[in-house]
Amino acid sequence: EGLPADATAPADTAAEPEDPRFDAATDALNRGAFEEAIAVYDAILEEEPHNLDAKQARDTAKLLGRLSTVAPGEDVIAAADADPASLEKAFAAADAAVVNGQPEAAFDRLIALLMRTAGADKDAVKDRLLELFGMFEATDPRVLTARGQMASALF
Repeated sequence: EGLPADATAPADTAAEPEDPRFDAATDALNRGAFEEAIAVYDAILEEEPHNLDAKQARDTAKLLGRLSTVAPGEDVIAAADADPASLEKAFAAADAAVVNGQPEAAFDRLIALLMRTAGADKDAVKDRLLELFGMFEATDPRVLTARGQMASALF
């Protein structure tokens, strides 16, 4: 199991030398210490706000941390389908879809929710969508399509 390669690795990883600052975060992730890993990535982003690798890694660590709280065998997608008004269940289902290599399903679920929410809930859905988009290359056609759909849902 785990994230598909395109969800975790930037397209040009092979061309870049490994950043030693990521080692502490990798160690933390291997121990299941997601908050510790996120703190390492946040520290890198403090120094380099536009470091795409750190942003993608941080957002992936956030997603993995959220999914680590799901009970083994729990079907978060079925739970979200059964309770379409629940933001929490929709967020868990979207996370699971990304991990299962189905980001379009995650984006579609959250965009549909975006159209049914208002106020703080709408902001929370938008923020989660943006976080999930950040896990992929900005030029990924799936992200470009979903960004357009998100814009239509917001306005």
